Amino acid sequence: EIRQHEPRLALYGGPDGTRLLRKLLAQLAKLRPRQLSSGWTLLAEIDPHQYRQLRAPAHRLFPEAKIRAVKDLAGKTRVVVIKNPPR
Repeated sequence: EIRQHEPRLALYGGPDGTRLLRKLLAQLAKLRPRQLSSGWTLLAEIDPHQYRQLRAPAHRLFPEAKIRAVKDLAGKTRVVVIKNPPR
């Protein structure tokens, strides 16, 4: 049923499911400083097991960013929040 409603890219994100988010982080890191001068916040829905796979590369690319997980009502990690301060 999920395959009927979700884009293929959303369902096939590599071995750990984070390929698209890692690509997005890499693209953000390549932007010129003035394009991100006011700071930014990225919120992404994730599988509970993906937080650990995303935290390390996000911290490596954005060492000043605050990275945290948001849990759903069942207590499972569902959203990663990456908040990069203004430059």
